[in-house]
Amino acid sequence: MVGAMANEPNPVCQICSEQMTYLMEKSGSYVNDVFRFSQCLNCNFVSVVNPITDYDKIYDNAYYEGRGADPLVDYAFELEHPKRTVRIFEWEGILNAVRHHYREGLEGVRWLDYGSGTGGLVRFLRDRRIEGFGFDVGGYADRARTRGIQILMPSELAERRGSFDIVSLIEVLEHIPDPVSLLQSVRELLRPGGLLFLTTGNADPHRRTFASWGYVIPEVHVSYFSPESLGRALNRAGLQAYPLGRNQGLTNIIKYKILKSLGFKCMSPFFNVLPWPIIALATDLRYQLSAMPIARRPFRA
Repeated sequence: MVGAMANEPNPVCQICSEQMTYLMEKSGSYVNDVFRFSQCLNCNFVSVVNPITDYDKIYDNAYYEGRGADPLVDYAFELEHPKRTVRIFEWEGILNAVRHHYREGLEGVRWLDYGSGTGGLVRFLRDRRIEGFGFDVGGYADRARTRGIQILMPSELAERRGSFDIVSLIEVLEHIPDPVSLLQSVRELLRPGGLLFLTTGNADPHRRTFASWGYVIPEVHVSYFSPESLGRALNRAGLQAYPLGRNQGLTNIIKYKILKSLGFKCMSPFFNVLPWPIIALATDLRYQLSAMPIARRPFRA
């Protein structure tokens, strides 16, 4: 096992460089290892000290098919059934939220979905005549490319620095051991004034029940943010952070998250009879997703 004991040295916080303290240990449900968590009392960042670095071990076909460490994701189903997946609600929500924050028309923009999986959002955007691109690696990204989905290779991405008006990071940052470095790379992909739209769980409402929070999947989720720690990470990366806030897009994003957590994969007419604005508001009051920041690249360094 790779698990560490509570009396081993604690790391320095990736966000604010303060010494972190031991929080807890938790056994994996997919990989038979014990994972050690540390927390920063200065900025509230929580991280897995001993993350799995053999990515082929966890991001395998089983993961993409909903049989891996996170059984609630099923990229293979989304690739095969883009018109039936409940993730349509999330894609609609992301598009509406970006429209709300971009403050310009989306005609002619270049949008990169970083960590795009099988490219569902990219295909959704392209169907609406938005010039969307994805970036991901692995076998399922290759399968998406064979279907004509515009998922860039690493060499192609490197050639497009400073060319994107919008970059989305949808449930990506929690997978990254060094989030500031990734955010710095994303900053370089954005044009000055470009928008970074991201989603990740808010750890603040779960401080007293962190171990039982369903988002805590240490095999794949290794970084956990509060609004403060995420805002600091964005600012350290040279981005201007500000809260997502409540809007119609967030309502649809929450709608998808609820349906996914209940195990739904396919669209149903029944979903449309529920009072989603009220449900989403109550959910946001509890889990404070609207408090999490998004960001822009400044026009000047």
